[in-house]
Amino acid sequence: MELKYNKDLLYDLYINKELSLSKIASDYSVSSMTIRAWLIKNGISIRQSTQNIYRELKNTFFSYSQKSLIIGSVLGDGSLTQGKDCINARFCERHSESQKDYLVWKKNVLKPFTTSKLSETVGGKHEISGIKCNVQKSYMFTTITHPYLTELRNIFYPEGIKVIPKILYDWINGLVLAVWICDDGCFTYDEVRGIYRLDLHTESFTYKDNLFICRNILNKFFNKSFRLNSRMYKSEKAYYICLSGKYNLYEVVNKIKQFIPQCMLHKFKDYIT
Repeated sequence: MELKYNKDLLYDLYINKELSLSKIASDYSVSSMTIRAWLIKNGISIRQSTQNIYRELKNTFFSYSQKSLIIGSVLGDGSLTQGKDCINARFCERHSESQKDYLVWKKNVLKPFTTSKLSETVGGKHEISGIKCNVQKSYMFTTITHPYLTELRNIFYPEGIKVIPKILYDWINGLVLAVWICDDGCFTYDEVRGIYRLDLHTESFTYKDNLFICRNILNKFFNKSFRLNSRMYKSEKAYYICLSGKYNLYEVVNKIKQFIPQCMLHKFKDYIT
């Protein structure tokens, strides 16, 4: 039964277990105001709070799935930013119009920590997926600033540049990988060589970081032989990760398909059994 119709569960969470509106909202990926409305609709009295919702959210933990989505996104197209005058960092991500549904999905999973609407920018120069380009329209969402995001930013950006932290070995799971591949993965068929390929565009990371990803992250989870390919960007050589073989791709995709959002299934459809 959906939570908003389940008076007994709402009563247990809010009255018996004394969870805050923000904590329940985080566990069910909805806004704090939505939980408040459901409690009122079910005749459950709202207790008086000593702090406002925004402050309450600062003291609320992200759920396991929310943390996984953020980590997968930071590995891919997302970023953690911290203003000069801000105590804590926030998560943000921007995409073009073709990826709008995917962005909405991420924003909804991260409720109640996200802003209510996507911000829209029409025309001009933007940075999308780490690439500077001209676009007609793009969308972005951000979270509130939060101590956990500051902690994560210090791990991923120790010197101000995004790196692959060794602790990623302990964090990796199916949702992290699904989001990462949704963000940066590209499935192709090399007609010249006659092979199917998954390219994970990790060019923003160093050779050493890419090697660690192959040996300690991807191979741990999939037990497959990922390799590094290189390409030239201006005067620099950059590296990305590649997995070849149609049946290898089948196995990888089917291991993470339960975590792939509906709006991104088209990217994987040829490799889902």
